[in-house]
Amino acid sequence: MNDKGRVEVGDKLGSTVDKVEGMLTAETADSYTLAVSQVFQLGGNSSKWSGEPVSIAKDGTIGYQVHRFNQTRTVVLTVAIVVAVVVVFATTKLNGGGTDQPTTGGCPSCQTQRVHP
Repeated sequence: MNDKGRVEVGDKLGSTVDKVEGMLTAETADSYTLAVSQVFQLGGNSSKWSGEPVSIAKDGTIGYQVHRFNQTRTVVLTVAIVVAVVVVFATTKLNGGGTDQPTTGGCPSCQTQRVHP
């Protein structure tokens, strides 16, 4: 943020805003609209936001950086999670296995016998 940008968004983000992080939701020739996730102040303080939309004039910024996920690391992490889930199911027998034999209601030696006099 430059000084002009700080003045323009001071009532929304604070007068000492230094940097804004969020998801770019719209862009025009003159402004960016962000779903704000975090605001950093010049003194080093920061505050978390919950995606509130804020428009910032392009001439009020110094520029912006785009963060993209590393595709290779994302794929490796996904595969690792899937393997871990499969291992958990295989080792804890949560796969729905069991016996096909019907139960008889208890053990045969535990049943009472009637004696008729």
